Amino acid sequence: MQLVALAGDLGPKWFHVAIRALVLLAKTPDIMTSNQIAEKLGSESTYMRKIMVRLSRSNLVVSYPGRYGGYALKRPAGEISVLDIYLALVDTAPVINPYYVLSLLSIS
Repeated sequence: MQLVALAGDLGPKWFHVAIRALVLLAKTPDIMTSNQIAEKLGSESTYMRKIMVRLSRSNLVVSYPGRYGGYALKRPAGEISVLDIYLALVDTAPVINPYYVLSLLSIS
C-alpha cells in the first residue's frame, strides 16, 4: 500500500486521499481523529470525515465515537488491498465480482 501511495496521481482525489489516510493510520499506533488525519494530509476535515465513514462502513477502519474517539485500522495493513479501498468508496456495486476476475488473472 505504501508504494501505491508514493506513486503520485492515482485517479480521483478521494481515492488518493483514502489510500494516504490508511497508510497514515497503519503507521500510527494510536487512534486518530478525522481532523488529525486531514491536517497531516493537507485536506479538509469535512471531506476526510466523508471518506472515513465509507471506510468504516466497509470494515477497513474502526470508528471510536465520542469526544476522545477517532479511527484506527480494523485489520493489518497487509490484508487491505487497493481494490478493497476502491470498492469501499465507489457508489455502485460492480457488475461482476472483482475478486473473481483477479483470481482468473492469477492463474498461470
